[in-house]
Amino acid sequence: MRRGKTVAKVAQKNSAVERLVAIFPEASPVRVPVLVVASRKEGRDLKEDTVIEFGTSRVVFFFSRLPLELEEKILLRNADGSLGIEAIIIALQYEEGHRAIAARFLAEDRKWIIKS
Repeated sequence: MRRGKTVAKVAQKNSAVERLVAIFPEASPVRVPVLVVASRKEGRDLKEDTVIEFGTSRVVFFFSRLPLELEEKILLRNADGSLGIEAIIIALQYEEGHRAIAARFLAEDRKWIIKS
């Protein structure tokens, strides 16, 4: 019984990101594990491990449970160091305790793997 519920939730998550990706037809599916870091004024950074699901040369799409908002700056880092860049949230969609996020890099990252 639990297994069916888990599958349904995964399908719902994918639909939220896919709705954002529809705005960017050049986005390609990827699976890049990253650490998302959002700085807070009180000096405590919010951090979360997630996976970039889709990407272009400048925009990435992922799910987050962090309380992120439009135009918020975040840092994206992966384990092997090939991605460590600031981004700004340009679109989001709320869905059942998480957010589908579209974030645009603030600078060009020549090491980023998606070419458009």
